[in-house]
Amino acid sequence: MPRWNAQGRCVYRVNNDSISHDGHVKDISCSGVCLTTSQNLRIDQKIHLTIHISDNDVVRVSGAVVWKRVIYSENMFGIRFFNASCETEDTILQYALYTNREALVSYWFDGWKGK
Repeated sequence: MPRWNAQGRCVYRVNNDSISHDGHVKDISCSGVCLTTSQNLRIDQKIHLTIHISDNDVVRVSGAVVWKRVIYSENMFGIRFFNASCETEDTILQYALYTNREALVSYWFDGWKGK
């Protein structure tokens, strides 16, 4: 699944914790997101996210941390979504279509020769 650059704000909670934390989205796909935050998350940690992918579009989804990296003192985490709703996937694809139509169309029709 292709990923699209995103610079949106993200608010997240770990497991059933009532405390919310702020983060930023670096890229997003229908199956996951790259999140940067000052917090340290663990691999396999469950997380609930509210992602502001544009000024008007917000998606709420749950997932788990599948990788982590520290680059120039920035904590980056790969989050794989759990069962994202069709509405969530549609919102992400609409964002992708709006921001980089060529990449999305190229992915959909990769290998298609057409007449």
